[in-house]
Amino acid sequence: MLLRPLAAKPDEQADVIRIPQHDAGSELFDYYHGLLIMALEITEDAYGKTIVEVEDIPTQQKRQQMGLKSATTDVIWGINTEVQEEEFIAVPFPLSADLFSYRMLVVNAEDTRFREPLSKQKLKAMKAVQGHDWRDFDVLKDNGFKISGADYHMTYRLLETGFVDYFPRSILEVCEELDSHPKAVIYPHVALYYPNVIRFYTNKQRATLAKRLEQGLNKAYADGVVLHRLMAQPFFRDFAALIYQKRIIKLKSDVSAQTNALLSHPLIDEVNDVISALPEEWYQPENSGRCDWRESDVPPPTEDSSQPSN
Repeated sequence: MLLRPLAAKPDEQADVIRIPQHDAGSELFDYYHGLLIMALEITEDAYGKTIVEVEDIPTQQKRQQMGLKSATTDVIWGINTEVQEEEFIAVPFPLSADLFSYRMLVVNAEDTRFREPLSKQKLKAMKAVQGHDWRDFDVLKDNGFKISGADYHMTYRLLETGFVDYFPRSILEVCEELDSHPKAVIYPHVALYYPNVIRFYTNKQRATLAKRLEQGLNKAYADGVVLHRLMAQPFFRDFAALIYQKRIIKLKSDVSAQTNALLSHPLIDEVNDVISALPEEWYQPENSGRCDWRESDVPPPTEDSSQPSN
């Protein structure tokens, strides 16, 4: 498999860090990859130089985990699962706070049933679709939702052709995905919630790398860099706009002790403070269900956004 370097200059002593390819050029990939590079650069004096190499061919979640388990990959990132916590070393830092806990319902733009608020029971009676090997599939099923599993590349096709009624998508991914699916819109009345944090994971043989990443991320957080980077992302604006005045349906799910600890990380409170203090123009009425605010020129918040105005 061909790999390409994306980080430090080649050096005979450099440690090669191999990571899987996700969706090429996606906003989330760029953000998490950027945090990885930053954590490695911050700790370079203590641990040495690195070269980060990214697989040329995108791989799905299961294959990424297989690569990490077989040590053909060194770092992956993903949501919290007890299986991953048992098989790998989970770096204890919530890379995007707890924003990945929220799911918006993507529906067919021509489905008039979703133009009015629907009860939780009505939503449960309809058919949702999820990736068949995603944690969301099990969580929705355990909470009594009718759910069909599919490969990701089929999910939107099933929605657009009417085989399913809605597709719960991460609030951080949905707006970017809609660019490729003009027949889909976001149901405006409800968001689903179950606790989720994105973390870096390493093979158990790379404990030193895991500790290095933890130290680098904690230093970047203490310096305010992580919060600044997160606020500057397009998907942060999406979250603030989409969550505004939404009815939140909380789903039951098993939460490990590791995840519970991360859910009290101060980054989460800081993000909530920023969002609650954002100016009114961030909360534009959304009539099209197509994330129209992405076309506006409202600037991202600054580090002072969490401070109340006089």
